[in-house]
Amino acid sequence: MITVSFLAALLPACTAEQVYVTGQGWRRSECAEKLDKVDYDRCMRDADMPYDSYKRQTGSEQKR
Repeated sequence: MITVSFLAALLPACTAEQVYVTGQGWRRSECAEKLDKVDYDRCMRDADMPYDSYKRQTGSEQKR
C-alpha cells in the first residue's frame, strides 16, 4: 500500500517524454517475443523512434 501511494505521488512529476521512454523499454521487450524477423525488425524500428519524431508523427506539439 505504501508503494502504491509513493508511486502515485511521483506520477505527476513524470514528463510525457519520460513516460514515452519507459514505454519504449516495454515495447522492446515485446519485440523480443516476435518470431518472424520482419515483424521483429518492424517492431524494433517503431520502438526505437526518438521522442521528437514521435511527437511530429502524432501531432502532439500542435495540441499544446
